[in-house]
Amino acid sequence: MLTKQRTRVRAALGTLAVIACLALLKGETPLRLVQTTSDAPIAKWVEAQETVELGRELTYEQAERKALDGARSKAVREGAPTEILRQFLSLNRRAVEEVQREFSRGFITDERAITYSRRDEQLRGPTVTASGRFLIAQPAGDPDPRFEVRMRLNHTTFRPGDEVVFNVESTVAVALYVFNVTQDDRVTQLLPGPSANQIRVRGGQVFTFPSEEERRAGQRIVAALPPSGQAVSEGLWVLAFREGVPIDGWLAGAGVSPAFGAVPRETGALIDIWKALLRFNRHDWVMEQVSVEIRP
Repeated sequence: MLTKQRTRVRAALGTLAVIACLALLKGETPLRLVQTTSDAPIAKWVEAQETVELGRELTYEQAERKALDGARSKAVREGAPTEILRQFLSLNRRAVEEVQREFSRGFITDERAITYSRRDEQLRGPTVTASGRFLIAQPAGDPDPRFEVRMRLNHTTFRPGDEVVFNVESTVAVALYVFNVTQDDRVTQLLPGPSANQIRVRGGQVFTFPSEEERRAGQRIVAALPPSGQAVSEGLWVLAFREGVPIDGWLAGAGVSPAFGAVPRETGALIDIWKALLRFNRHDWVMEQVSVEIRP
């Protein structure tokens, strides 16, 4: 986990859940379309499941999380219009996957009936299966290939007590938001902080947080292990809106905790963020994430 040293309030870092949702995972686990919403043709309910071997390194709780991430990822992959994908079923597997990558720009805005089951298979050993129903929505518009955002960390791996510093750079002028999401979907807004309504960054400008001035003033992001003491991988998300896009109040009601004050919300915040983004054209925003590895 990451903590704000000034307040010692846990900052939920980017989300591996969403990272996993957008990842293209391999596997043959069955998945099928079960419903299409009538009032929103760009949204679909999809059923998906994923099975994970427990192995020696994973606890049952970690295996459940990994299986759920895999099920979410497969649901997102199947978010492409099925009538388009059917036209490519005669192609080889790699070609079909390319088509899925092209059309699966959606994300999860609701999920229901999440269940877990455990089995002890003779050949594979203990396994955990996660199943659920996921509502996949696709935003209007297309990404702008000239609009890119990059985030870089001061280290690739952190130990407890290490400071986390990141740089963000955009190809165009933007307003920035940065979130910390933990493996259990706790989301905290790191930026803008309580003293700033928006953070504006020019195209080509490198934005650093915390800056030297902010660090001298006592603002620091510090890596820390969870109570279990086990290694953890979290995510930092940077969301950039193109300059001029009206974004005042866009996160209202999203259930995202501020970096100072409240305890991060346990569930729902990630889905609420995706729902909020549906009001914007895909041309006008970019999301980038990096993983933060924290080890004993």
